[in-house]
Order: sequence, then C-alpha cells, then structure tokens
Amino acid sequence: MRTDELFAKMEKLSKYSSEDASIVVVGSIGRREVTESSDVDWTLLIDGPSDPSHAQAVTDIRADLESLDLEKPGRTETFGVMAFSHELVHYIAGAHDTNENLTRRILLLIESRAVTQPLVRERVIRNILERYIAHDIVVPRSIPPSHALPHFLMNDVVRYWRTVASDYAAKMWERNREGWGLRNIKLRFSRKLIFVAGLLACYSFEIDPPDDAATIRGDRDRLTTTLTTSVARRLEMTPLESLASVLAHYGDDDLARKIFGAYDRFLGILLDPGKRMELKELRIEGALHSKVWEEAHNASHDFRNGLEELFLKTDGVLRELTIRFGVF
Repeated sequence: MRTDELFAKMEKLSKYSSEDASIVVVGSIGRREVTESSDVDWTLLIDGPSDPSHAQAVTDIRADLESLDLEKPGRTETFGVMAFSHELVHYIAGAHDTNENLTRRILLLIESRAVTQPLVRERVIRNILERYIAHDIVVPRSIPPSHALPHFLMNDVVRYWRTVASDYAAKMWERNREGWGLRNIKLRFSRKLIFVAGLLACYSFEIDPPDDAATIRGDRDRLTTTLTTSVARRLEMTPLESLASVLAHYGDDDLARKIFGAYDRFLGILLDPGKRMELKELRIEGALHSKVWEEAHNASHDFRNGLEELFLKTDGVLRELTIRFGVF
C-alpha cells in the first residue's frame, strides 16, 4: 500500500522519460517494503549516447522529489545521480569496479523497479546477465557439469555481501558510530535478504530445473541461454517473493513462520516512528539498556537461525549448493 502510494507521488517524473534513460529506484521501494521514513534511492539509468541534458535532468529530478517532501538518498551519492550502462556491464570486477558501481549493479539486478521507461532497465539487466553468464570463461569439460550455476555472478553476489558488511564497519568508524543501531539492524535483515535473493537467483536452474536439465547441461550454447533466462526470471521477483517461493518448495510451515515472522517484526519496528528513532539515535554503549534494541536483536537471531536451517541444515539441493559453491 505505502509503496503504491509513493509510486503515485512519483508519477510526475514521467516527463523525464526518453528512449535511453530510465528513473530506477532500489532499496525499500524496490523491495516493496516502504515505510513512512523510507529514503528514495533513485538513479537516472542511461543506456545510450552521452547527452549534456542528462545532468540537468538529474538536477530537476532532485528538485521535483524535494517538492514532494520525500526522503533524499544517503549522503554517499551512490544514488540520486546518473549511472551509465557501460560501466555496469563492462566494469565488473577489476580495477575499475568501484564499491559504488558494484552496489548499483547488484541492487539493479536484485531489488530495482523502474519509475519510467521499464524497457531501459530490462535491457541493461539483460546485458549485465549476458556479461556474467554468456561471456564467462568456462573450462572445457569432457563430461557435462553436475550443476549449472553462473559462477561469475555468484562470486559477485558474495563479494557484494562482504563489501556491505565491511563498509558498515568503515562508516561506523568514519562517522563516530552515528546511526549505529538502525544500520546494524538493517544489515542483519534487509541487507542480508539481498544476499539471500542473490544466492537464490544463482541457484535458479537447480532449484527449479527444466525437464531436460541433464541434456541442457551438456550443451554449452543451450545451457548459457537457459541459465540466463532462469536467473532473469528469478530476479523478476522481489527478494521476499523469491524467498517465499523457495520456502514453499523446500521448507516447512514452521520454518516459514520463523523466518517471515522475524522479518515482519523487523518491518514493524521500522513502521513505528518512536522505535525507529530510538534505533537511529542509539549509541552502541546504550544497546544493553534499550528494549527496542533487544526486540530487534532477538528477531535478527530468529531470522539468521531460520536461514541457516533452510540453507545448511535441511538435506537437499540448497544445502548441497551452498556448501559446495557458497563456502568453498
């Protein structure tokens, strides 16, 4: 409901539509988890020739969003700026792939939504997946692989999660632990959920295999095409939808209640203005004296334990894939 209401407010941005630029949002808006205090993490995604008018469009979009009294993106300027498809597609890993570029690319794949020109977003995502999967260098095999995974993408999903955790520690140091409580809880829930959704996208071929999966694994051309389509289809879901679909197939009712009950408690805290503000202003020294922190912290343990049970303790394909490809 809140997400739909926010999107209705952003309809005035349609005047910035063009064939090569799309306004894309990520974060709680992309995940369909909007609260009254949600930031509007947006990007002007450009997939075409450089045009001086793009810079003016960014300035105008900022002004329009401010007039709507919407929360600005964070101060790192990862969002609220232009992003170019060339960098997202071609600067994957290596010296040119900054933390900002990695963040924009992974969040575009996992939790984004187009406010304008959805075809631009879809085209860029497809090209990113082609870069990760179809153009990945694969060692020749005399026999078909036992599992079909996009290893390049898998490594980047893991790298993103570790980068987010490290950046959290760096920001706490640089900002003298400002906003510690809220950032810590978000890391335990929504940031971890992005990682989970990324893993499930990489596992997509194996958790929902086609009828002729064994034949496809032995055909390199067919495999890359099918794997790309399979990953893209999984990424069309929100992270919670993706998790729910896997729980419905591989989990049980008690485990689903444990995981989603914990996440619902997290969202309930964010929806409570008083509790959210307490977490935002909480210093690490006062954590043990905060009932809100205790509530959020306990919920995060339930969420973590539920995910560990789903991915590591329940015999089956998820456990096998996680141990084999996610650990070693």
